[in-house]
Amino acid sequence: QKTTFKNNMRTYITLWIGAVGCAHGQMVEQRPLRHLRHGNDRPDMGMTKEKVNIVRGNKKDKKMDGGLSQEDVGNDLAFRKPSDTLLKEVGKVGKQRNLEGMSDVAEELWEEVWEAGPAIFPIDSVDKVLSDLTQIVVLDGVGLPKDVKNMPFGKKLTNLLQGSTRTNEDVLSFISEVDSDFYKKQRAWFESNEREKDLRTQIPANEARTSPLLLSLFDDAINEIIKNNPNDADPAQGYFYFGNRDFKTILSMLCQVNPFFASALTVSHDQKHLELKAFTDEPEQVQEPLYLSLMRELTDDSHSINAKFDKSMNLVEISKFDSKSGKAVVVNKDKWDYYSSGILYNLMFYASAIHANMHILHYLMCACIVVSTHGTNKSMEKWAEIYDDNIAIKFVQVAGLLFDSTFLGESFSIQDGPPSKKLVSGEDGFGASSKMMPKIKAMLKLFGECKDAKKFTEKFLHRGIYMTAKDNTTAEKFLREANILSQFNKFAQIVPEFATKLTTEMQNDDLEAFEKTEEKIKSFMKACGKNVSSIETLSSWVQLMSMTGIVHGSTLSYSRMFIIPEVMRWRNITVTKWDEDDFSLMNGGAGTMVGMTLDRHVFTSSIQHGDRWDTEDISRAVFSVLEDYENRAEKLKTEYTNDIEKRADFREYGWILTDFCNDGYDGKQQTITTYI
Repeated sequence: QKTTFKNNMRTYITLWIGAVGCAHGQMVEQRPLRHLRHGNDRPDMGMTKEKVNIVRGNKKDKKMDGGLSQEDVGNDLAFRKPSDTLLKEVGKVGKQRNLEGMSDVAEELWEEVWEAGPAIFPIDSVDKVLSDLTQIVVLDGVGLPKDVKNMPFGKKLTNLLQGSTRTNEDVLSFISEVDSDFYKKQRAWFESNEREKDLRTQIPANEARTSPLLLSLFDDAINEIIKNNPNDADPAQGYFYFGNRDFKTILSMLCQVNPFFASALTVSHDQKHLELKAFTDEPEQVQEPLYLSLMRELTDDSHSINAKFDKSMNLVEISKFDSKSGKAVVVNKDKWDYYSSGILYNLMFYASAIHANMHILHYLMCACIVVSTHGTNKSMEKWAEIYDDNIAIKFVQVAGLLFDSTFLGESFSIQDGPPSKKLVSGEDGFGASSKMMPKIKAMLKLFGECKDAKKFTEKFLHRGIYMTAKDNTTAEKFLREANILSQFNKFAQIVPEFATKLTTEMQNDDLEAFEKTEEKIKSFMKACGKNVSSIETLSSWVQLMSMTGIVHGSTLSYSRMFIIPEVMRWRNITVTKWDEDDFSLMNGGAGTMVGMTLDRHVFTSSIQHGDRWDTEDISRAVFSVLEDYENRAEKLKTEYTNDIEKRADFREYGWILTDFCNDGYDGKQQTITTYI
């Protein structure tokens, strides 16, 4: 196999496969465990039809092991948890990458779950035990439902293993360092005599990068990751896929057009400017802007840099915290590019925290829609099936690489490191700590309160501006005059109408199936954790999924900065040489650019690339809505693409602007889910 999972990752997936093999490969109809294992009458079941009838109590002869029926036993059997010794053995064989040993220990685990005996074990109880044993915990009290009504274990396993073949191969081989020219070039650059950081405070914006290794790394990123085909034409002659060194302009433009960065903006105390406030002399508040709240977790003083913009988003002031005096000092204008690159690093930390949290949100929501439509009708099932492709494996990556997490009560990591090595929540990653995780959970709950596109925009995207402006009128005036997210808003505006028309046609097609789906959505999301989500309707589900999908697509622009040395030097700006932790962050962050598959965008009606989507069973009225809104979205994208290609600054700043272009243009996409 091309990709090899590491340590706990292998233990995790192998345990799931082994467990489900017992639970659903053999115990499909609640048959006695002992006879299932050792019966040889029928290889696929281990029992004859006659024996099944006997043990179910369908015959008077109950001599065979007592012949207890399900009614005799009931649904509340007591199970024993696996012993600590066995769980340690599970970890041991996983770390040894011993698949045969894993198979043996999975069987032993299965033996320990039950008291030995002839009783028939109800599948719902089996599911609950397995769900408890295989839960990766990122946020305390948050996860897929553990009750069989909302999330059968077999569905949970299927949710993990299914996905886009191309995306899985691309992303997992990238993370596992398998045969990637890009990885090799990145490592070569990192280990060369260019290990010295360029710590100049004044680098001319138009100064060309001359490092052969770095330029070769850029070329491989363009050809291996960004372009669908290396022979595709560039968006413009001499196109700057990774921008120039005018970091003050890059900062301003990203905050104006990229939803992750724009969400960090607040209004200044004098109500005259928009600002990025990373530090303040005021104590932390229970309710404060998210950017400031998360920046408090980057404890190194070098990250304490604030910026102010006028109402046209021109940079007008940068200030930094001076650790010697303990006060804020205004930065001279000739050093704005230097400190702007530091602010961009801060914003990448902030955006990465949101990005990773959206993966958790989609892990819950996508499992929800597949489970909720299951057993309703073919149209609903077929419409929903594309949403959970590759989602659960991305959740595992978030848990293993980005956020502090646990599995079987111990720290969970894909890369053999302690929690401090996690890229987002670790001190050796961006420079934060696991103390930020309660804030991530609060953010997830905030997502769950957004029942429509308008609420998502006001309560999350522009929450900082609405929170700090003197009133809503002032907030909206700032957003309008500064032209914040003007192109994003064009897509956001059609989301409510899309959700309404889609759900209306679903009701018209099969009201019973629609109502059954909504009942399940409400039950499922409620079971994901206390106050985690208040999503109760299919319309709300579609709107939140669409809005977060469009936002998630904008990772594909800012993520390019993970291999921009002038930005990444701020992980540890006081050290003159790159170290292994720098490399881990740069390599892991660059992985967020990998795996985009054409057609898998918000409003899609057809997926012809990668794993194809068979839409034949979808109601024609429902399908016509998908086609209509895909056409509307494509029209917006085409008009926008034509407009920005005419801009004088397109060659140098197009990499920021192209998030809202046609699918695949400049390697961009408004992703339907967090599948990459």
